[in-house]
Amino acid sequence: MTTPRVRLAPGVPDWNSLGLPEPAEMLAGAEWPRGSEALEGADGVERARTPLPGTVHADGRRNGKPAGAGTGWLRVTRWTRPALGELLRARFTSPASVSMAERAWNLACALRSAGVSTAEPLAVVSDDRAVAARRSILVTRELEKWLPLPAWLERFDAPRDRRLLSRALGSLLGRLVASGVRPNALRFDDLSAHEKSGGRSDCAIERIRDLQDRAAVRGLELSALPELAIGEVRGGRIGPALDAQERLELVRELGHSLPAKLAPRATEVLRCLRGALGSSMDRAARHRAARELFATELVELRRDA
Repeated sequence: MTTPRVRLAPGVPDWNSLGLPEPAEMLAGAEWPRGSEALEGADGVERARTPLPGTVHADGRRNGKPAGAGTGWLRVTRWTRPALGELLRARFTSPASVSMAERAWNLACALRSAGVSTAEPLAVVSDDRAVAARRSILVTRELEKWLPLPAWLERFDAPRDRRLLSRALGSLLGRLVASGVRPNALRFDDLSAHEKSGGRSDCAIERIRDLQDRAAVRGLELSALPELAIGEVRGGRIGPALDAQERLELVRELGHSLPAKLAPRATEVLRCLRGALGSSMDRAARHRAARELFATELVELRRDA
């Protein structure tokens, strides 16, 4: 058996600090550690939620002692038999990656360097193969105290919350476009918002308390946009920046992935488009695009107004 390729994030001292079986055992299909929760997977893909050493379980018992990578929960994705076409695209398109796990790692790193928050990548493991590795594993730190966007909207559904969320979404999409990452798909379920971001930013308030001249930081005080992150990067590639039409399509896919009862309102669509499109489209064109993309929804909203 060949030695697997293992890459660790700077904050992870060694593989054992993650509390997982040895990399070769994991690739061979070892069972998840005690206390793990199997998550919904896909054909050839297994997912689990597993505790870091030192994490307190729901029953009150601690999972051993902390081992240097912090405590909390991990999300572990194991590719066992990815489709050959997906594997070859990962290997021969940008960012060239020897496995599906390394592709997800590389895309997350590109997003994070462009200011798009994602679940923190901690480790990646791949079979040591010359061309492409069919079996691979990605380990990320679970986003704690974050809610999937549909659940966040269920909790924070006041007009002000939705207004701020639409602005935050536009800003996130603008940064995503600038990163060069072209996701295969982006749904509302893939995005999360911090559960405490339904109000004014705590860090902004603390900063203001330390300053005598509040006028100098008035913009900071009023900036209460929800903190957003991509919980899982479901494939994609890096290429030229999306053109205006592709950005519109990205917004359309997001909007149509929302449950009907949470469907976007006309003004929310326009705020999101303004951030996602930047200077690539003027105001009149944005309004035309919104009517074309969300014609049914916007007509219904006007009738209800």
